[in-house]
Amino acid sequence: MMKKLFIVGILLLCFYNGFLKNPFVVMILLDCKHKTIVESIFGNNLQMVLIGAEFQENDEANIALYGGLYDWDEMMDYSNEEGARGICPEGWHIPTVSEWNDLDEFYKDRDAGLHLKEGGDSGFEGKLGGDRHSYGFFVSVESSGFFWTSSSYTYNGANDGWVRELCACTNALDKIHFSKKTGVSVRCIKDM
Repeated sequence: MMKKLFIVGILLLCFYNGFLKNPFVVMILLDCKHKTIVESIFGNNLQMVLIGAEFQENDEANIALYGGLYDWDEMMDYSNEEGARGICPEGWHIPTVSEWNDLDEFYKDRDAGLHLKEGGDSGFEGKLGGDRHSYGFFVSVESSGFFWTSSSYTYNGANDGWVRELCACTNALDKIHFSKKTGVSVRCIKDM
């Protein structure tokens, strides 16, 4: 049985006349066993989200370091609707690939990864938590951080999900697709 202690990163994108303005992030540490918000930067009062997640090497210490890794169905709360609420608190949703593209394009030098990685200047603090491969093994910890979108990738019979990647070796915010059985991190966007 999986513990229900995890970090949820909440990404808030502010739009003005269709253009991205001043993105900022709220990070929340939730203790689902005790149903409490342990820490909330900016003091936001959000609903408790009770879900299960896997974490790197199934080592409890890694949950505090990298947060949970979710497969597509869990992340989307078994919906296929792009922009679905999924596991996000009420009033928030899983970002679409288009919303991630807007964030990427906000940084004009194609260096969004530099700003979004832990230690960057955006407040996003993207952890390089790797992923749980669809076959069950854990890879890429400390070399890449992957974040689901709510957009499907379909081609030649494949039904994958779009993922955005932060990589230790580049400053880019890469767009790739993974099997929906893969476990990766999730960030949520506040509904406008």
